[in-house]
Amino acid sequence: MTTAASVLPESQPCLIGDTIALIRAMGFNQVDLLGFSLGGFVAQDVALKAPDLVRRLILTGTGPAGGQGIDRVGPCPGH
Repeated sequence: MTTAASVLPESQPCLIGDTIALIRAMGFNQVDLLGFSLGGFVAQDVALKAPDLVRRLILTGTGPAGGQGIDRVGPCPGH
């Protein structure tokens, strides 16, 4: 859903707020939310901040802050 002129969220709270706003703008009362990697982090926070919107939460390739082995996850290349 991006174009060359798109403005991308600059922080995790923006990603979460934008995700909630998109779900509501599309007219959905509830969604099955799949989160992969960073999307898993966003999906978890969406479920916490707007539990009424999330019917099912599916997490893959993600882990909690402080979870086992999370200290071995390095920074994104180029950041």
